[in-house]
Amino acid sequence: MSLNLTAITNENTFGIWKDRTNEMITGFGTVVTLGDTASANTGNIALTGNVSAAGTIFTDTIDALGAGNLINLNATLDVNGDLGINATTSSKLKFYLADVLKWTAQATSESIFEIKNAAGTKVFKIDGSTNVNVITGTGLTISNDILPASITSNITGNAATATKWAASRNVAFTGDVTGNFDIDGSAAVSNVQLTVTDNSHDHEVAQITDLSTTLAAYMPIAGGTFTDHVHQTYDKQIKFNNAATPTDYSSIRHGTYTTNTNAFVIHSVGNHFVSLGSGATSWSIVDGITPKVSIAKSTGNFVTIGDITAFGSVSDIRRKENIVKIDNALDKISKVSGYTYNYKGDKTPMTGVIAQEFEEILPEVVYETELLDGTTSKAVRHGNIVGLLIESIKELKAEIEELKKDR
Repeated sequence: MSLNLTAITNENTFGIWKDRTNEMITGFGTVVTLGDTASANTGNIALTGNVSAAGTIFTDTIDALGAGNLINLNATLDVNGDLGINATTSSKLKFYLADVLKWTAQATSESIFEIKNAAGTKVFKIDGSTNVNVITGTGLTISNDILPASITSNITGNAATATKWAASRNVAFTGDVTGNFDIDGSAAVSNVQLTVTDNSHDHEVAQITDLSTTLAAYMPIAGGTFTDHVHQTYDKQIKFNNAATPTDYSSIRHGTYTTNTNAFVIHSVGNHFVSLGSGATSWSIVDGITPKVSIAKSTGNFVTIGDITAFGSVSDIRRKENIVKIDNALDKISKVSGYTYNYKGDKTPMTGVIAQEFEEILPEVVYETELLDGTTSKAVRHGNIVGLLIESIKELKAEIEELKKDR
């Protein structure tokens, strides 16, 4: 209701004054009563302008007149009771800071309520649209200060102290990959055996990127052939395991052996070694820690702590046939001589025999051998000359005996 009053002048009659006074009484009594709380208005106050109050305004309802009208409060708003926000679509409560929108609280439907920042990058949402209410968040973290030290409200049984699930669960794979395993939460699951169905996928080498090139650089487990150099790290072994006892193995390596730092070592089960090195003793055969055979690099001297049986020259008669005693041994031995000499290119004095002389009288002790420079040369098996010497001594002894008889 609005009240329109015109000014009263001295010329107006008493009747006009009376009518005008009654209009004011009626209007004030129906529309508004301003004063303290004891004289509260029982009707509505409709304002088209501003209302300024130094104290407190008590009201049941504040409503803007017409769409687009705003109610602006520049001070703290205290509500003793419910604060209702009503809209035909979604109800929204906005929070500003220095006239800049920062946050909104909004009911987007009858089941969904959300709080989000102005940019919409941080959202806290309660969704009751399904049978199970859901709280979700976007760009938010929950501080440890908010969570209690322990959560027990929904824990039943031994869930707070259990080390495994009450009942184990089976995880099963079906389709191209089959297999299953059980898990009860007590430990991690490992060594799971799964089976890939044959011919279910194209696993040809050509279909896998770079696999053919990669495999070409490796030796197959069986039946492979090296066509180029094989490089092994210094002092690392290539092992050949014993199938019956895998911890027993033979090996080859290039590395350190005793004081030799550049040795090629062949090791067999039982701590037996063959060492081909670059030290003073280039080659050696070792049983345990004792060298049994060595060849000196500088001189070529061959040293062994055992016997040498060359060409398998055992003397057991059980292994021999076509046995013929050497005849005319003294005549034959008189056709050869012993000499002192040195080899060409080497001034070291030597003693010995000439192979070509023995080739004339006892060719069985002469043979051809290949030297280190690739040439061939005649050589003598000196041990085989002993038989000739024995028979020569016996013939000489017989002649001496005959001479003694003639005296």
